[in-house]
Amino acid sequence: MKKYKLKEISNIFLSPSLTEMEDGDILYIKPKNIKENKISYNELSRAIYDKNRNIEKYFLKKGDIIFRAKGTNFYATLIDKDVERLISSQIFFNIRITILDLYPEFLLLQLNNKYNKQYFEENSHGKIVKIIKKEY
Repeated sequence: MKKYKLKEISNIFLSPSLTEMEDGDILYIKPKNIKENKISYNELSRAIYDKNRNIEKYFLKKGDIIFRAKGTNFYATLIDKDVERLISSQIFFNIRITILDLYPEFLLLQLNNKYNKQYFEENSHGKIVKIIKKEY
């Protein structure tokens, strides 16, 4: 069985910084919106993007995975439905699979299994707020 690095089978990216606003046109996933590894889509915050750069490439799609890479609990969550103008907070790495024969659900299981969680914990940095660096 061949082993792959995550960067060999996916694009890993961070969402841009947003400004939270009640009447914003972007839906914004924060850790509090995830319960039992499912996104509570009806509880998402709203935000705006006030920079001149193109934000379209950062919108999450069904099948993308977000991975919490900062804090005391590292976990992955699947974007399991199409939602327009959806972005995650910068606490998450966004993972978009680039090879056709890999199911996002399988990758999600791998990222969340206890051995990989232990690996992430052992390789995290920081004393108070733990951080996973993108090169892992």
